[in-house]
Parts: sequence; C-alpha cells; structure tokens
Amino acid sequence: MSHANLKQYLSDVDTNYGHVETPESKQYDIAVVIGRFEPYHVGHQILVNKALMIAERVLILIGSSYSPRTIKNPFTFEERAIMIANSLTSEQIGTGEQPNLFTAPLVDNLYSDDDWMNSVQNHITNYLMPGTSWEETPTKKRVAIVGNKKDESSYYLDLFPQYEYVAVDEVKLGFDATSIREVLFEKPGLIDLLKSLVPTYTFEFLKSFMKTAEYHRLQREYFMVKKYKEAWKAAPYAPTFVTVDAVVKKAGHILLVKRKAAPGQGLWALPGGFVEPNERLKDAAFRELMEETNIDLPPGLLRGSMGEGIVFDHPGRSLRGRTFTHAFLFDLDKADSKKDLPKVKAGDDAAETGWFTYTEILAMPELIYEDHMSIIRKLVGI
Repeated sequence: MSHANLKQYLSDVDTNYGHVETPESKQYDIAVVIGRFEPYHVGHQILVNKALMIAERVLILIGSSYSPRTIKNPFTFEERAIMIANSLTSEQIGTGEQPNLFTAPLVDNLYSDDDWMNSVQNHITNYLMPGTSWEETPTKKRVAIVGNKKDESSYYLDLFPQYEYVAVDEVKLGFDATSIREVLFEKPGLIDLLKSLVPTYTFEFLKSFMKTAEYHRLQREYFMVKKYKEAWKAAPYAPTFVTVDAVVKKAGHILLVKRKAAPGQGLWALPGGFVEPNERLKDAAFRELMEETNIDLPPGLLRGSMGEGIVFDHPGRSLRGRTFTHAFLFDLDKADSKKDLPKVKAGDDAAETGWFTYTEILAMPELIYEDHMSIIRKLVGI
C-alpha cells in the first residue's frame, strides 16, 4: 500500500471494528478461522467477531506455526496467539472451565494437502464441546469455516465440504498483512500509519519488535530479496531458478549445514545450491555436497549411495522467486559399512555443518530453512 493509500484508508477506517453484536441464539457449535496472522490486523478481527457472533465456540488456527522467522512469516506462533488474545475482551475469550475462544497451531506441509487437512479436522474434533455428538439438530449445525476468499491463496477454504462455509465478504479494507509487513521492513519511519490498521496490542508489539536483533536481520533480508528480484525485472518472462539439495542419511542422522548469509542466515539447511549452466543435476548435487561439507568419504562410495532426484516445486517455497529444487537422497547406510558418522567440515558457503538425529530435526522446525523439513520428511519417511 502506498503512503497516499494508507492516509486515505486511515480517514475511512471504521474504528468500531472490535464491536460484536450477540444474537439471541447461535447457529453453530464451533466456528473456525484459519490464517497466518502475520501480523493480526483489523481484517482478521472482523472475521473473529463474525465467528463469535454465530457460534458457541471459536477456534483460531494459526498457519505456518513453528516455521523459521522470515520476511513472510516474521512472528512465532506464540507471538501471534498473544496478539489475538490481547485484541479481545475477557468476555469474548471466556473464562473458567468453559472458554469461548481457542488458538491452536497449524504446521506447514507444502506437499501434502491431506496432511494439512487432517490436522485441521483433528483440531476441530478436539475443541468441540465435550460430551456432544456429531449429529446436527434442527436448530444448530456443528461446524462453520469463517473466511474471506480474497485471492488464490484462500483456496484452503474450499477443502472442507463437510463443514459450512460462512463468507465475510465485507472484509475489503484496501490493505493486507503483506502491505503491513512492507511498511514494517521497508518504511519503518511510517510505522505510526499502521496504528489504525491493527489492534492496539499488535501495534505496540510491532514497535517493540523493531528494536530487536531479529527485526534488523529480517530487514537486511528484506532488502536483499528486493534487490535480488529487481535484478530480474528486465527479463521478458518471470524467471525460474533451478537448485539441488542433498539429503545425506546415516545411522538415523541427517547432515545439515548452517547458512552463513541471507536469505536464512543462521538457519540449518540441506547442503545444496544453484545448478551451474553446463552441469547436470546429479553432478550439481554432488559438487554442492562436497563444497559445503567436505564429507570424509571416497567420491566413488558417495556417488554410489546416491538415489534419483525428486522435484520440489511449491510456488511459495523460496522468497527469492519461483525456484524448483531437485533433492537427492544419499543413503550411506547402504553404501558404507562403517558405523561411525563420517567427519565433516564446513566449506566457504556454510557457517557450520553437523549431523542431527531424526528426533532432533523434528524438534527444531523453527530452525530449518525454507521447505527443507518437508523435503527431509518426504525422502527419509519420518
């Protein structure tokens, strides 16, 4: 949103967005609001207010939970849950043994809508009123999905035909969370213009967040990605990039490298990188693995452990632009009879390198770069 558009919005915004009317009877047992809330703003508040108006209970599912901090997902699950809680009254949230509103995490799985849908369904089942059956009554339906189909990113609202979709089409504010993040990272001097676009607690949180080291790291990443994209603006077609990644497994461990530079500075990633112009995919994956980890194994043995590549192509997998990666599994359990983990040493492109158990990796999603957790789970089956 431009400076002029922000000023126009501020003159038009309805300051009563937090008001909720209570009908005599509520049509649903539970209403579900799904979003990333990066950050939670007045448009989200309108959806939540609608949900509170039509249902006995409201479940807010926070997407991209436990993901690493990026310029697209700068806030943790806990931070977003607190934003929501502090934007509502105690009456709206409920107290005691029968609260009215709940928040729960949704973890990304970019390559399995079924896995993601199953998580949503499990949450709904868990938060239904205790002791009630799934049968609808003549006066009340069980579950509503409350949302606003603003663009193609809202496709998930159509994934649940078993629930009733309640559209809130009046959420046409002229801004979204993306434009708020643009002000946050690109024009921090205009932060006061956000005061009427987000609830009071969110605004105060954003001001405090701007004083942290994490904010400054993300701001550097924001301008790095912007400069990266600007370099390709003159191309006749939107560019696509090709990368490779190596998933090296041995004795229940996976080999990871810590990224030295943005994007994802300080995050753990699979060894990998861009394919060179005159290079085959397998050769690129082998080269990147050797350059970044200096793994102490004979080249022939390492190549012999290498399987076929699998393409990972989610449109949103990389902040730098449309990027396809080909991930190759190096199964050292089959190729190397030694029980010890091979020695590794970080190359020039990596800050550190190390072996991690499957349990350790699954417990550190907030430290794993881009979609590499999904890649590991797919190739290793964990």
